[in-house]
Amino acid sequence: MSRVIQDWKKAVTLPWFLVGLVVYAGTVAALIYWLILPLQKHYTTLIDGQDDLENTYINLIQLDIETAIDSIDQHVAHLNQLKDNFEKRLLREPNLNALMPVLDNSATRAKLAVSTLEPLNKRQNLAGGPYQKLYARVSLSGTYANFLKWLKILDEYEVWFLIEKLNIEPTKTADIHTFTVELGVLRSTKTGAA
Repeated sequence: MSRVIQDWKKAVTLPWFLVGLVVYAGTVAALIYWLILPLQKHYTTLIDGQDDLENTYINLIQLDIETAIDSIDQHVAHLNQLKDNFEKRLLREPNLNALMPVLDNSATRAKLAVSTLEPLNKRQNLAGGPYQKLYARVSLSGTYANFLKWLKILDEYEVWFLIEKLNIEPTKTADIHTFTVELGVLRSTKTGAA
């Protein structure tokens, strides 16, 4: 075996050995450049893309959260506006005395005759809020069209009137009816006024 190596050393001169070594190194370098380097670049691109994808995903989550917060803020503002509108239409007095002339005048404007107009001695505290309902009873007579006009006048008044009970009875006159209406009015119990 050592003789073969010695014969090989004698046969191959140093310049050819160096040329072969350079060709071998060049071939290995070309293979690294053409095969391994593009794969490494592709791998680097994929890793960078994954980072960009994670950043995009995080940005989308943040955008969703911001959109949800904006939507909730809009809903809260709308609910606060509804609450303000509701509280503006509550009765501001501790009793119904201030509303009796309003009910009487609205019946006169609607061309209805008032038979009885009285506050009822009952109050109801409403669950779910600091509100109380007061009651009044009105007995009217007139045409059905005038009664509807009276309801429209009450609907446009600044304080809400809630119809609790309604009884319509015919009279001896064909177009004239008697209307007995029990009304409820809401007020706040926090301060005695809304």
